[in-house]
Amino acid sequence: MKVYQQGFSLIELLTTIVVLSVTIGIAIPSFSTLTDRITQYEATNRLAQTLYRARFQAITQNRSTTVCHESQGSCSSSFIWQGAMLVYQTANQHEQTDEILNILSSENIPTGYSWHWSGFRARPFLTFKPNGATDYQNGTFTLCRNSEALKQVVINKAGRVRIQSAPTGSRC
Repeated sequence: MKVYQQGFSLIELLTTIVVLSVTIGIAIPSFSTLTDRITQYEATNRLAQTLYRARFQAITQNRSTTVCHESQGSCSSSFIWQGAMLVYQTANQHEQTDEILNILSSENIPTGYSWHWSGFRARPFLTFKPNGATDYQNGTFTLCRNSEALKQVVINKAGRVRIQSAPTGSRC
């Protein structure tokens, strides 16, 4: 009875390893791009949901609600938001950022990304009045990474939010 050896030859094994290496080499950059897109999508939707919730809280609790860039537990005066966002209600109807009555939430901004807020009235925060409209603050949040504009969240004076790709030449 003849005994047949079963297995792979060295040439077959090396060919398989080369093909596998080339395939992985092509797939890894695509996977990195996919991961970046998912992070952008998550950051954009997180900001939009934060704005929706702040507007909802202003309407349901009949009290002005503000969204700002959080820095060490309070609002920052920066128009470039990194790290976290703070949603809070004010003690009076004048929307003073130093009179925080109730902190509703704090949302993280992904590491390496920032939001550039540019809006009417040049305030570094966004306030929703009890009727759901902004305090005359229409504007645009631009998602940036390494000074590159990626996505935008646009809010109108009525408090409505829409998401769009950042046009060429958008500021970061």
